[in-house]
Formats: sequence, structure tokens, C-alpha cells
Amino acid sequence: MLAIGTLGAIIAGLMLPSIALIMGSIANNFGQDADISNMSETIGKTSKLVAYVAVVIFVFSYIFFAFW
Repeated sequence: MLAIGTLGAIIAGLMLPSIALIMGSIANNFGQDADISNMSETIGKTSKLVAYVAVVIFVFSYIFFAFW
């Protein structure tokens, strides 16, 4: 059980920097597009990506705390 918890902690820890990278791409996209519909589509896609990464982090963090 300790090995499962450790694996969950490693995976959750590896996923955390990806949130910063995704947020950086949001900041870069604000100045590039003058078209509002294109910008809102890009923000929507990025928001979904953040949500998916957050769910993965939550699941593996739960595994870490449950098995450690």
C-alpha cells in the first residue's frame, strides 16, 4: 500500500508544474488575437485542459493520502 501511495504522490507532483505552463499559455494568448470569438474559443479549450489536469492531480493526491 505504501508503494501505491508513493506512486500517487509522484504522479501528482509531476502534474503540478503543468498548471503553471498552461496558465502561461493563457497569458501569451491574450495579446495575440484581436478576434473575440477566437480568443474565447482558445480560453475555453485551455480551461477544459486545466480542469482535466486538476482532476488528475486530485485523483492521484487522494490515492497518495489514502494509501500513505
